[in-house]
Amino acid sequence: MASFAYSSSASLHRIYAFMTRERMTRLVRMSCFSILLAFSSWAGAVTGPSGLAEDERARITLLMRRAVQTARIEADEARSNQALSPDDRRDAQSQFALILMTLNRCDETLAFVQERTEIKATGIERLISRAAENSVNRSCIVRLAALMGDRTDDPYLTPGGRLGKRYLAAAYLDAAGDKEAHMAMTTAEAAMLSLPNHDTVWDARWSALAAYNPTPRAMEYIEYLAVRMASENYSATSVTGRSLLALLAAKGRCDLVERIVKNGPKSCDEPRRLAEGIYINRREPDNLAYMVKMLGADTPSPTDQSLADAMTARDPWGRLTKLLQLIRSCKNALGASESSTL
Repeated sequence: MASFAYSSSASLHRIYAFMTRERMTRLVRMSCFSILLAFSSWAGAVTGPSGLAEDERARITLLMRRAVQTARIEADEARSNQALSPDDRRDAQSQFALILMTLNRCDETLAFVQERTEIKATGIERLISRAAENSVNRSCIVRLAALMGDRTDDPYLTPGGRLGKRYLAAAYLDAAGDKEAHMAMTTAEAAMLSLPNHDTVWDARWSALAAYNPTPRAMEYIEYLAVRMASENYSATSVTGRSLLALLAAKGRCDLVERIVKNGPKSCDEPRRLAEGIYINRREPDNLAYMVKMLGADTPSPTDQSLADAMTARDPWGRLTKLLQLIRSCKNALGASESSTL
């Protein structure tokens, strides 16, 4: 059985959206693969079989430190700049926290977020997603989730969105064994079910898959979603509904799919086909986000010029975003070098 990643509900929805569009033509596929192969060859030529030379590693390491120091100064100045809107000041702090998490500095990230109370649930959820991408210690993610639950007074969220973030935060705590968290989930869920549109509660439930994976309770939660979908008659043709059916099919639970779809033995045909595309046959870049990532779009080279270019952005968020891209570029270059010498 394939392993499954639920780091972001939105990412899986995007995968489904691309799966349901018309397939790329064979010619375009071949062109994409040619580009990917060319990019791979280029990367190998840059790093070489023995990795970066020591002086080059030292240069990139120093550049990354300078970029982080510059970003910290930028965030501090943005926070005290009353000419900026509260949103701009807050976004700058969230972006610097993301830089810290990109570098796997969990304790430093937590301390920064605790101090900068203007960083709200939306920004913290991004930190959790980045932590999961970087395989950061699970306890760090749980502590961030606790902060997210306390920061749902987020101007970017609707009332339903705030309930959804409380549900998600409680799910992380519940997965970690917090005995009071399940009640918090139930309370938030009931409040969302009272809203006219049940997409809100289903978006929150789907997001919470990330909280239970990887834990022994992941399958238990997936089965819970199936039961709720059947009892609430939630649309099996919605994006979330079809994604859940595909997940159940991939997990071998066509019995639950049949209970929801109610089309006899044929109930699992379409979910199984979709599951094969989403979870199993992931060798082809059918997902545009995957292709962009692989081709290194908008990734600056780890040079002093890239640092200078980052500071030409017109606002703090733009400068911090470019610095984040540069820091990731430095980190990737150093990581590729280490891998090539193993």
